[in-house]
Amino acid sequence: MAGQFGIVYPLWNHQESDASLLERAIGDVGIEHVTVPVITGPRSQFCLFGPRESPYLHTDGGWHYPPETKLYTTSGVRPRSAKWCGQRDVLRKVCELARASGIDVNVRIDLPSVRQLADHAPEMGQRNAWGEAYSDWGPCLNSPTYRQLLEAVIHDLLRYKPDGFELVNNRVDSLSLEIASTTFDRPFGPGFEICFCPACRQIAADKVDPEQAARSVRAHVTKFCASLRPGFTSDDLLHGLQSDEVLHTYVDTRVTAAERWLESLAQRHPEHQFFHGPVNYDSAHIGVRGLAGFRRIEVFDHESWQSAEQDDASPEAEQQHLTPEGIEMGLWFCWQEGADQLVRAVSESAERGVGYFDFAELDETPPETLAWLRQAVRYARRL
Repeated sequence: MAGQFGIVYPLWNHQESDASLLERAIGDVGIEHVTVPVITGPRSQFCLFGPRESPYLHTDGGWHYPPETKLYTTSGVRPRSAKWCGQRDVLRKVCELARASGIDVNVRIDLPSVRQLADHAPEMGQRNAWGEAYSDWGPCLNSPTYRQLLEAVIHDLLRYKPDGFELVNNRVDSLSLEIASTTFDRPFGPGFEICFCPACRQIAADKVDPEQAARSVRAHVTKFCASLRPGFTSDDLLHGLQSDEVLHTYVDTRVTAAERWLESLAQRHPEHQFFHGPVNYDSAHIGVRGLAGFRRIEVFDHESWQSAEQDDASPEAEQQHLTPEGIEMGLWFCWQEGADQLVRAVSESAERGVGYFDFAELDETPPETLAWLRQAVRYARRL
């Protein structure tokens, strides 16, 4: 049975003068939903196939709609609209268009990528075992300030009457071999990614001594670096960290707390769908064991998909390629591999049981992509 099909539609590419790309996707492909990035970090994009005078677009990110600033007072964060939109409410126009066409609107919230948060609310930041703030990671999901901010965003967006909320990049560290063994190309990765911010320490203190856990990280990293030689990988450090019961309890307690809070968030809005993702196989992320009230979206990797087809159908291979609930599929790969590969990828994913599709990069690829996507979706629906 075919899944639900939609496109990722950045607001900065919406054109009202002619038939918009969204209108063409609704009419030609017959999509059932649109996913709109409403809060992002910096983005750069080349669109050689659209109506712009210049193909290059850059935004420093932020809120891509005019926020109701009074709703954010409790969080202490003053939201900023992205410069490209100012006080123009393109989101409202897209929502009205979608509702008139009978399709759902899901809003994508990527707060961790907003750079201004580190400046305006440094207490939300993640800290390593040495007590230093990460310079390039977003806020900690266990931070009370961050949770207040996320709830304020959701309440702000309710006036647009979205059908679903997609939460992106809410990272929580993990000692899972499944994640960490493929994540790091430098040996210090697993130890440095564990957060020891005040909120995490307070949560973990009920079951373990947070400072003892931090000392464990420092000791394992120091020992590993002292014995580093050619052939060593991050797996060697990871196995040492995994064998530490105090550290394992520290990590698990905090991951569980973050997941339970997210589940409670979804429970408070039962009339809306909730998604977490898109995530790829090398991300430290939430919901590895499932997240009640949330659907998990993974990034479609066409290279992994092609290699998986060549694997033997062994239990080990099947375990590595479990069917996700939903996938986000970038469309540039079909310009590398051919339109027939897009048809195959969509059809085989639907046959495996993927129930939700988001097609990205439609706004960055040549116009022919729309016809190819129509063919792929129609074929999948006939299965």
